[in-house]
Amino acid sequence: MLIQIKVEENESSKMKIKKNECGIAKVTYKSLGLVENALEEFLQENFEILTQEEDYELKIIGKQVRDNSNKRTDLVGVDSNGNVVIIEIKRDADDMKIRRDNFESQAIRYAASFAKINSIEELVEKVHAEYLIRYMGVEEEKAVEQGITDIYTFLKEHGTFNDFNADQRIILVASSFEPSVLSASAWLLTKGVDISCFEIAP
Repeated sequence: MLIQIKVEENESSKMKIKKNECGIAKVTYKSLGLVENALEEFLQENFEILTQEEDYELKIIGKQVRDNSNKRTDLVGVDSNGNVVIIEIKRDADDMKIRRDNFESQAIRYAASFAKINSIEELVEKVHAEYLIRYMGVEEEKAVEQGITDIYTFLKEHGTFNDFNADQRIILVASSFEPSVLSASAWLLTKGVDISCFEIAP
């Protein structure tokens, strides 16, 4: 529950909290004129908010990654446990309703494709090298070598090099979720699928 308050100073210069009688207007990314890419860029630059209450660290290694079916994963990462992380983003619950496939089903399909990656070299060639070139300004001829070093160093620092891609983690992000997405995600958790839903609202 969200309760709106206001703080006022009374005659004795003491601060007092009062209920604010003004209603809280519902704001969505769509109503603000923001496209999904705005939230994607925000998470790319502030990905630590996804792990601030978790027991793992995250490294972003890919953005708008195309698979063999020409479908695109919003963000791809590697966590400090060695897992490949799929981050799927929708602005608002209304955006989920107009999709042909369910939000969580889409992410599961991407996770299944990443589960087939067997080495850091393969992950770099398919995902991280392009990210370094397009978003980090790395020269094309140096991207693969630097990408391998980046991920290798990250996993070695956390002692999880030998656990690379033993499992996959799914993170769903939106300003609000349809109840069906939350219930499906809760059920998937009971079946051992590592899936989380994050609400990041304007």
